[in-house]
Amino acid sequence: MRVIVVSDSHGEKKNVLSVSKIAREENVNKIIHLGDDYDDADFLVEQGIQLERVPGVYSAYYAEKDVDNRKIVEFEGWKLLLTHTKEKHENDLPDDISPEDMVRDNKVNIVLYGHTHIPAIAKQGNVYLINPGHLKSTDKKGFEPSYAILDIDKQTINVTIKKLDSGDTVLREIIKR
Repeated sequence: MRVIVVSDSHGEKKNVLSVSKIAREENVNKIIHLGDDYDDADFLVEQGIQLERVPGVYSAYYAEKDVDNRKIVEFEGWKLLLTHTKEKHENDLPDDISPEDMVRDNKVNIVLYGHTHIPAIAKQGNVYLINPGHLKSTDKKGFEPSYAILDIDKQTINVTIKKLDSGDTVLREIIKR
C-alpha cells in the first residue's frame, strides 16, 4: 500500500493540486491530511482520491464533536495515529486521544503529525513519530514545502519525505516490525 502524508497546506491550493498529481503518478492508494487547513483536502475528495484527515488545533472543526481531532487507522496490520500535534493541546476536547499516552503505552506503531512545519522522522521508545513538513509556498522556519510517502507492507514501512517542487529526498527511514 502506498500513502502520501501532508500537513499544513494553509490554503495553498496550488500545492494541494501538485500533491494530487503526484498521487496519480506514483500510484498512491490514499492521502492523509493532518490539518491546517481541513477544507483544503476537499479538493482531493473531489478528485476521487481516498482520504483520511484531521483538523488543525485552531480550526473551527477542532471544536466540533462529530469531527475526529485524532484518529487511529490501520494499514497492513500497522496502527497509525493521525493528529495535528504530537502532544495534547489546550484546544483538545475532553474525549480526544492523548498522543503521549498512545506512545507511552505502545498502542500505535506510528504517530503522523504536523503543526511544526518541520519535516521529521524520530523514534520514541518503540513508536516512530513522522512529520511530513508543510505545503506553504513560503514558510518563516525556512523549510521548503514537503510531503511524505509511506510504502507499507506487513513487515516494513519505507518512509520518504520529499521536497514538493524538486522531489528531492529530505529524510528516509525503513521501519521494520
